[in-house]
Amino acid sequence: MNHKSKLIESTEFNELAKLIQKQFEEDCPELSLKISTLQSELKQLERLRQGWQRSLGNPDLAPETRSALEQDIADAVKQGYEIENRISELESASSKTREALDPVAIAERLDSLAKLLEGDHASAMNVALSQHIEGIYCNDAGKVVVRMCRLGALANPEEMLHLLARPDVDVSDSQDTGTESIRNKGRRRTRRNLGDHFEDDDVADFVNDFAVDRHRYSQLGDEWFTEDVFHIPDRPPCWSAAHAREVAEYRLDNEASMEETVDHFKKTMPTIRKALKYAKEHHGIDALGKAISQPSRRYWAKDHALQVAQFFRRPGASVKKAEAVFGKSQPTLAKAKRLAVEIEKAKETASSPD
Repeated sequence: MNHKSKLIESTEFNELAKLIQKQFEEDCPELSLKISTLQSELKQLERLRQGWQRSLGNPDLAPETRSALEQDIADAVKQGYEIENRISELESASSKTREALDPVAIAERLDSLAKLLEGDHASAMNVALSQHIEGIYCNDAGKVVVRMCRLGALANPEEMLHLLARPDVDVSDSQDTGTESIRNKGRRRTRRNLGDHFEDDDVADFVNDFAVDRHRYSQLGDEWFTEDVFHIPDRPPCWSAAHAREVAEYRLDNEASMEETVDHFKKTMPTIRKALKYAKEHHGIDALGKAISQPSRRYWAKDHALQVAQFFRRPGASVKKAEAVFGKSQPTLAKAKRLAVEIEKAKETASSPD
């Protein structure tokens, strides 16, 4: 048993087919009722025409009345032709509707769509999805509206548009829907290279033209569409933006160097710089530049001289380890060691007896 046969025999598919039939009947008035109404109009029009025709046989009929009746008859004949054409269209549409709603036809189209989406022919997928998706509309606030045509793969798009065409709607007019406020003119769509995906060139040309036509659904009423609305969540701010004020205020309050600020926040130097730039641009706090930490940098070696000296007295102490512990460069550490020697000598001199 192939995939299509399994689909047709499944309980879920039969329930879906019933729902499609029910929804179609609810959304589209019975074609037979339309045909019956038009046939009644045609009969009434024919009775009027025959009555006017008999009236013209009166030799005493006033010229003005005769002229008016002749015009009425001409209008009735023209209207009659229009009604007959419309009845023929609806009768043809009725037949196509029955074919479109046939479960086997639906299964074939769903099976075909599934195989297409599982394949790797992107252009053919795009063309096929154009029969399901009227458009995707976005705005700057992160709102996304996906407008789907409920006809989907029920039938050939040309047949369905012919069936449901509304004579009071110009194909060039755009729909006034809930998405109108976020519609743009849209980019120009280009025809797809379908290769040999379609055996029939005429079918390939039609579906291609249908896919690139921005007004392909203009003759369908809003009842044939659904809209799924999504909102793109706001991205959380990056660390540098979220902590910009905190970083800038820390550096100003503590006259901290960039190295000290990096060590305090456990972030990289580029991240700290980015935070300080953000604070300046968005919070008006300027904590950039060497001048912020100049006083602390100038006296660091003196203030930490004894600590550095004590560190170097430990077994295994090295400059590299000292740089990692104190976060200072080798020249600064060397200066601190020299100052430590001077401080210790000064203490010895002060404590020695005269």
